[in-house]
Amino acid sequence: MKNNSGIFSLLPPLPEDASEIRDREKSRADVMQRINVQTPALHAAEIDQSTISFKPEFYKSPEPVLSKKEIEDKKFADHIKDAAVNQINKAKMVKQKIKKILPINVDPTHPDGFTFKNDMDTYDQYKDQPIRYMQEIAYKYDRTPVTETVKTYNHMDRDSYPSNPNQQAALRSYGKAFDRLTPLQKKQIANGQKKKKLKENPKLFESIIDNLSKKK
Repeated sequence: MKNNSGIFSLLPPLPEDASEIRDREKSRADVMQRINVQTPALHAAEIDQSTISFKPEFYKSPEPVLSKKEIEDKKFADHIKDAAVNQINKAKMVKQKIKKILPINVDPTHPDGFTFKNDMDTYDQYKDQPIRYMQEIAYKYDRTPVTETVKTYNHMDRDSYPSNPNQQAALRSYGKAFDRLTPLQKKQIANGQKKKKLKENPKLFESIIDNLSKKK
């Protein structure tokens, strides 16, 4: 064995003899055997085969080639499906619109020409006007006249002026409800008002009809 300590460490290392390498490895093995030390064997990494999916392109199934009739049939089926979906969506929209319609009773004797069918709608409409709300409920169940409504303009009556706060509140309230009505409901209310005026003053309408007949 070569001594690489002391002054010999200053010299360049000499190649080891093969016999020295064998003796050193043998000595090392004897020592390891005496102290009962075993070098653990390295195991190969385990791979989960279930997660591997490899399929060469040439093994893949080709896309089916459809005939002209099959293509036309597919287009027709898609068209029917789209038409059915459109009809369903339209039906849903109509149903939603019906839900939004405000249910009313056409009532020519009421100052507004109509009342709400549902008490909750009456509350939602007049919750900021407690006196009007109580009058509407009393009218619905006891036919008590409603006075807190839009007043017909009269230059002798300041309460009928548009600048009057009560008149402004009544106008806003009436406009809010009237804007929620459908065209058919508005037409029904107008017809009810005409019948009421005809009943109250039949001579007025008779004179109007006479004038129209004379023009002809």
